[in-house]
This record gives sequence, structure tokens and C-alpha cells, in this order.
Amino acid sequence: KSEATVKFTAEGGNGTIKYELVNPQEEVELEATCEAQWVSAIAIDEAKSEVTFAVAANEAYEARNAKVKVAYGELSFEVIVEQAAAEKPAEPELTLKGEATKEFAAEGGNGEFAFELKNAVEGTELVAACEAAWVSGVAVDAANSKVTYVVAANDTTEARETKVVLTYGELKVEVAVKQAAAEA
Repeated sequence: KSEATVKFTAEGGNGTIKYELVNPQEEVELEATCEAQWVSAIAIDEAKSEVTFAVAANEAYEARNAKVKVAYGELSFEVIVEQAAAEKPAEPELTLKGEATKEFAAEGGNGEFAFELKNAVEGTELVAACEAAWVSGVAVDAANSKVTYVVAANDTTEARETKVVLTYGELKVEVAVKQAAAEA
């Protein structure tokens, strides 16, 4: 009496299959089975003429289906249980806001750049670093979406350049830090 296919969202839930048994026979029992482990708690309520079952949440990113078989002796029917795929979370995005190059005079000073992080993933951290010893105090201010750093004075007669790199998992943004030479 139910539809041939019962559909569920990825969250799962409880399902009911209604049936009608005409001319029941003694010593023949109604049975309901399903081979899929994600369909469980299969129960028969003969008073209501229904089979109930539970569908677990689908955490995979693919839809799935199974069959609930209801048998009475030689007679049987199947109801297909279809379940939607779990939604894939959006991929994280890390973008630089503003200029990709920061220029400093020989005196040095404080520097910063802004970034935007979308679709953050739990357990992944923002890490900022610079290999050059003359750039120190590199820190991520995640609450304000910025990276701060300090550029030391350049006492040499050579201009210098390095990069401050912000990484988030496999993602990264780089800001070139250029500093003028000291005057001879």
C-alpha cells in the first residue's frame, strides 16, 4: 500500500511501509529484512499493518539506496529506500586584501596586511611567517583579519626584499616586503 520508493534526506529518519495481508495462514510469519546496515530497527506492527525502520544519517558525499524486503511465506515485495548524499562543505578560501607589496624606508617600521578567510575548517590554523631575520614579530590577528610584523632598520647600503607568508592548510597568500638601503 506504500510507494515503491521511500526517499530520505541525508539526515535520515524513520520510515513506514504499509501493507495489506489478505487470507493469512496459520504458522506463517511476516518477515521484513534489509541488507544495508544503515537501515535498522526494522519492526513489524501487525495490528497497524505496517513495517517501520530507521535510516541513519548519510555522511558520505554520494547518494545511496537499499531494499527493504517484506516476505510472507512464498509471497514478498520490496520497497526501495533512497537517501540523498551529504552536502560537501564549501572549500576554504584565503585572499589578500590590498597591495601584494609593502615598501619601507631604511628606518623600518610596523607593517600589516589584511586578508579574508571564507569557509574556515575546524582544526586548521592561520600561520604567518617570514624567513628574513630583519622582519620580526610576525603575528596573525584572526579576529581582525590582519597580519602584523616589524621591519628592522636597514643599516646596509643594499636594498633588501623578503616575503611574509600567511598559510591556511594548503592555501597561502604572500606579501612582498621591500626596504630601501641606508644612505651612504
